[in-house]
Amino acid sequence: MTNKQKNEQLLRMATKSENQIIRALNKQYIIAYDETLAEIRQYHALYNEKGEFDASEMFKYNRLKALNNSIAEMIKDLYKGNKKIIDDELAKAYLESYAYTGFIMETETQVKLNYTIIPKDQVIEAIQTPLSGLTLNEILNKNEFLIKNRIKQELTQSVIQGRTIRDTSKRIQRALDIDFN
Repeated sequence: MTNKQKNEQLLRMATKSENQIIRALNKQYIIAYDETLAEIRQYHALYNEKGEFDASEMFKYNRLKALNNSIAEMIKDLYKGNKKIIDDELAKAYLESYAYTGFIMETETQVKLNYTIIPKDQVIEAIQTPLSGLTLNEILNKNEFLIKNRIKQELTQSVIQGRTIRDTSKRIQRALDIDFN
């Protein structure tokens, strides 16, 4: 196997890992969107006028605030799941590439290197190495905060403007799409 082929193999492994992460995160976002939309529909069914949100009903008894808090909890759960997916998949990719690189080095040098498997906690620590001044957890926490505020803003505007459930769901979907991309 040539060096070019070895590099291509490493690239295929990395691409496969990246695609697995993207698929898993996409599933998480779809679930979060569906749960969020179900919660909004429930409130909309109770507090609408002619198919549109009734702002006065939503502001009574802090209903809008309760809905926002409920959605914020869903987003918190989404990010907890995202962190686990990212940590698990990156750790797996890190270990696979480490083992493959060790194999290549042993094959090329014809020397037994006696490398050992890296403990998972050390792999997680390596994954959490700061990028652009922030760790992966800090980046995820920042994004979680931003998406909660964006959804709260979109939901509040939908209620004030008396939007339909369809318009509201599109606004929420755009907010989640911005975060996912």
